[in-house]
Amino acid sequence: MLGDLVERVEDSPTAAGSTRRTSTDAPRRRKALIATAAAAILVIGGIAWWQHRPKPISQRGYAPELTLAGVGAGSPIAAAQPAPPVGPAAPTGADAVRRFLDGEMSGDLATSFTQLDLASRQQIGRVDDWEASSGEHPTYLSYTITSETADQVVVEAQIQPRVDALHGVVPGSATVRFGIAAEDGGARISLDGTKIDPHYPERALAGAVATEWVVEAQKCPTGGTASAGGLEYDGSLLGTIGLAESLCQTTGSPRAAKTQGLDGLADPSPVLSAFGGDASGYTAVVTVDGVVGRPSFQVVLAPLGTAWIVIGAFGT
Repeated sequence: MLGDLVERVEDSPTAAGSTRRTSTDAPRRRKALIATAAAAILVIGGIAWWQHRPKPISQRGYAPELTLAGVGAGSPIAAAQPAPPVGPAAPTGADAVRRFLDGEMSGDLATSFTQLDLASRQQIGRVDDWEASSGEHPTYLSYTITSETADQVVVEAQIQPRVDALHGVVPGSATVRFGIAAEDGGARISLDGTKIDPHYPERALAGAVATEWVVEAQKCPTGGTASAGGLEYDGSLLGTIGLAESLCQTTGSPRAAKTQGLDGLADPSPVLSAFGGDASGYTAVVTVDGVVGRPSFQVVLAPLGTAWIVIGAFGT
C-alpha cells in the first residue's frame, strides 16, 4: 500500500514551469515521499478508529445507583438493626405464659412476641417475622396452668389438631412445659427451654378405623376413598398406587390382623419423606386381611385429635 502511494506521487505531473529533478536526487526524494505517505496513513487510520471505536454501554436503567456512605475497607455493608423495645417483663413466669397464650388465642401476636426472652426474639427477628410465621404456631383453644417453678411453667393445652404433609401432625392436646428466663427484672419465655409432650390416641384404636376405611373403599365411593366419611386425610394417599381403587367391588370382611408402629412397614421412606422423622413416633400400621381374592395389605394411619385417619396404603 505504501509503495503504491509512493509510485503515484513520483509519477504525478510537476507544477507548471517546474522541471524534474536529476537522477542523483531520486534516492533522497523517494525517502521523503515514503515518510510523508506513512504519516498520511497513520492520520487516516487514526480518524477511522476514532469514528468506529467501541462505545461504552450505559448501565443507567439496568441497575440502581447505590451510594454507601461511610463504608471503608473491611467495613460491613449493613449493620443489624437493634431490636425494638418490648416493654416490661411479666412479674412471674405464670403471668408471662398467660400473656403469651392469651395473645396467641386472641390473635394479638405482638403481645405474645413480647413475652419471649431476648434470645428467642433474636432467633425470630422482628414482630413482623413472628406474625408472618403464625401459620406454623399451634392454634391454642384453651389451657390450664398446672404447676409453676422458677424456671418452668407446666400447662395442659387444648390445640386445634391437623394432619397434613406441610406441618405433619399437630396434636389435639399436649402438656406444654414453658421454659422461663429471668430477664428485665421479671420473667419471659424461653423457646429453647420449652418442650411439648403431645397426647395421641391409643394405637390399638387404629385397627377399627383401618377396616372401616376398607369397607368404604369396597363401596366404590364417587369421590374415591378421600370422600369415605372423613376417614382419609386431605393430601395424596401415600403408598402403593391404585391400591385403594382396586378395593372397589371386592367382597369379604376386612379384618385388622396386626397393629404396629411405622417400623412395621418394609419401606417407611414415603411416610418419612412426607411427614418427617417424627412420624415414626405417632403413626400406626395396620395389616388388613379378609378381602376375597386379595393378599393382605397395610393401612397407615395418623392421629387427628382423639381419632385416627388414613394417610397411606401399602401392598405387602
